[in-house]
Amino acid sequence: MCVSIPSNIRNFYKKLFLTDEETKEIGAERFGETITPNMRALRLSITVADYLVSMGVPASDVAVVSLGITNQYCKRVVSVEIIATVLMFSQDRGNEREPLTLIRTTTPRPVNSSLIQAIEDVANDIRDGKLTLDAAEIRLERILDSPKTYPQWALSIGGASISAGIGALLSGSLFIISLSFVVGGLISYMLFVLTKMRVPAFFIQTGAAAVATLIAASLTWLGNHGVDFLQGLDPNLIIIGGIVMLVAGLAIVSAVEDAIDEYYITANARILQVVMMTAGIVAGIILGLYVAKLLGVQMTINTNKALYHTVGWQYIGAAMIAAGYALSVNTRLKGIALAAIIGLGGWAIYAATVPTLSPLGASFVAAAAVGAGAGLLARWLRVPSITMVTAGIISLVPGLSLFNGLMLLIIDTTDGGGSVDDGGIILLNALLLALAIAAGASFGSLVARPVRHTLIRAQNALPRRKLRE
Repeated sequence: MCVSIPSNIRNFYKKLFLTDEETKEIGAERFGETITPNMRALRLSITVADYLVSMGVPASDVAVVSLGITNQYCKRVVSVEIIATVLMFSQDRGNEREPLTLIRTTTPRPVNSSLIQAIEDVANDIRDGKLTLDAAEIRLERILDSPKTYPQWALSIGGASISAGIGALLSGSLFIISLSFVVGGLISYMLFVLTKMRVPAFFIQTGAAAVATLIAASLTWLGNHGVDFLQGLDPNLIIIGGIVMLVAGLAIVSAVEDAIDEYYITANARILQVVMMTAGIVAGIILGLYVAKLLGVQMTINTNKALYHTVGWQYIGAAMIAAGYALSVNTRLKGIALAAIIGLGGWAIYAATVPTLSPLGASFVAAAAVGAGAGLLARWLRVPSITMVTAGIISLVPGLSLFNGLMLLIIDTTDGGGSVDDGGIILLNALLLALAIAAGASFGSLVARPVRHTLIRAQNALPRRKLRE
């Protein structure tokens, strides 16, 4: 049987100069069709990063998770770069072989807390040496093929609960809370439909804000035309409850966290996303007001509402907002309960410290407490800490201040008028509050990490009582 000369030369080279392990790796990479374990590990790691980044996990956390996978499976160190929506994994393999570089662009995905936790569980087991590469690939593939999700009506209830919580914070009225719940549920389902139709985010924001404004206009019209229980209804409460899910305050906090972690390009990209999302809300409300004016309904928008004076309603509202957010992002039931507790505790700390420390200092302290509590409890209950932190601080985020400042810059629609200078001051205040909240949450998470490790070591050191047979 004849053997080709190139094949003989190739085999002679491999046997003469390379070890058996290097022979297998190079043969698979250059001459065979089988992907090497090294390349499979890189692909596994970048897939994990792709999903986590697309669902809003901070870039620094994603880098840690990805490096935990490559450190376990790859013989050479891998460099991980996360630049906005671009992932770049690079591995220098010495002078004898060319470097490997994988580049992938992420696309936004709906946040799924259960999926995030399942992916993190796989990554933790890999880091602890509990999974072979084959087992990790199979397990991750099953998770991504069949992610656990609640039915859409349950997710809409979560969004409606956020709006109802805002109603409790601002009014303490069961009627307003109920109306906000209904409007929030409708807006949440509308977001689902428009997202499924692949409508750009800016137009989704515009359409949802316009619908919320028109609903408030309709209720105002009914109150002005003889419907007794709607007379004197403040349309601002309905609009705020309807758009609270759209306000990009949380994205500001994520951007600031990325800036603190020195992911500056990613932070700039998220800040631009904040501007576009909030501009969509402003455009939607202006459109709704214009349509309402054509129909003969006059409304004045004022989003700078004061909190309801009864502190008990504020606690209820904060717990509803946190639990509603957790439900809307597919968090497990125990995670929803934990989110409500953390949200209530964070608001209690804010309410207790704001008279002394001012809103800026109180926001930092409350966010730090939320970050520490989430860091200590989330891993124990196997829920993503980022979900618990977000749920706990959502009632503190100055999203409405951001929106109100932009409204003052664009159009005079606030009670008593406004100016460009006033809008700039409000925007600066919102940015400072976001910075304080993000810094507090990051600080709390850093404090919780060594404390959690100490508690784990102490628990493992406890004597175990043997069971009698």
